Amino acid sequence: MIKVLKNTLQIMILRKAYLSLIVLFSISITNSCGQESNHDTKKEIDTFIKIAQTKSIEIFDGWNIWKRSDGIVFDYMDDEYRLLIIYDNKEKVLYKEMFPKQDSAFYPLNEIESKSDYYPFEVIDFTDKVFLFEKLKVDRVKSIMEDGLIMFVNEDFSIIFSQKEPI
Repeated sequence: MIKVLKNTLQIMILRKAYLSLIVLFSISITNSCGQESNHDTKKEIDTFIKIAQTKSIEIFDGWNIWKRSDGIVFDYMDDEYRLLIIYDNKEKVLYKEMFPKQDSAFYPLNEIESKSDYYPFEVIDFTDKVFLFEKLKVDRVKSIMEDGLIMFVNEDFSIIFSQKEPI
């Protein structure tokens, strides 16, 4: 009887040891996965900073921009003007007015410059806005005009750009 109890106790200890090893292995895998994610996020932030140092991210001032399943929405100052930008299957960039005109037709993005008198914002750099937004790999841009801030939001990070000099 004592021998049976001793064997049972040894089996239980071995199972706990295996269980401990499995738990430690799982923790190390989880930690290494998290480190890879942190490394990717750091790389994305570094890329964003390099681009921001060479490009003028101030062109997003006055704009709220977000990705949508079918494209990118550019919303100018309090929903006054809202444009939808899409890429068609021929790698061509198209746009349409969602508000105030609620246009149903799409036009080539390079034609937006012909409407420069119609819009209260500059359209000569609009193509640059679209391509810079894509290049920065962010999901959203939020312009907080009263504070002179532009917030860039990605799934893994947020960066706030201030246009005001520090006090």
